[in-house]
Amino acid sequence: MDISFHGIPIAQTMFNLLIYLYLIDRYRIELFVEIGVMNGGLANVIIHRCRLPTWRNLHYLGVQLIEDEVMPQVKKLVAETAANHGNVSIHYGDAFKQPTISLITGRMNAAGRTLVLCDGGDKPQELNLYLPHLKPDDLIIAHDYGPNEEWDRVEADILDRHDCVLLEPELIKPAGNLAFIKRRSNDG
Repeated sequence: MDISFHGIPIAQTMFNLLIYLYLIDRYRIELFVEIGVMNGGLANVIIHRCRLPTWRNLHYLGVQLIEDEVMPQVKKLVAETAANHGNVSIHYGDAFKQPTISLITGRMNAAGRTLVLCDGGDKPQELNLYLPHLKPDDLIIAHDYGPNEEWDRVEADILDRHDCVLLEPELIKPAGNLAFIKRRSNDG
């Protein structure tokens, strides 16, 4: 089913969209980082949330390699929201290279609880690059997860090497996502 919001098509399914909004609310996310903005459909939804008085603590940072892929209406929304509220931006650059890495990790370190959505071209690499920068209670999600041997290895490796646990797998995995939450030091 094709869905859109304010005339902007959303590549995510309705189930995924609801999961992301649920996680933002449930875990009181203050920074939503979207790696792989594409046309900006999900950005459009999150940015509209950032404009609501009850969600003003939510900040959005989108990262997109190719600027021309982001729809002009989304760019306009970003500019207007940034001018009026200061809590949204899209950075055009490679999520695997400097200065983009420093921008993302700096914003993660400065923010309260962060949710990083890995939806660019290489989700396992995105997970492995940004997982070490999570603070306790931060979340990270890889979209387009498919239960297979490759993803099983990615999951096992992350659980073995990083101080994370699976995040609500009964809800998140059926939607095609693999999600982790960074443990607090006393969570054992």
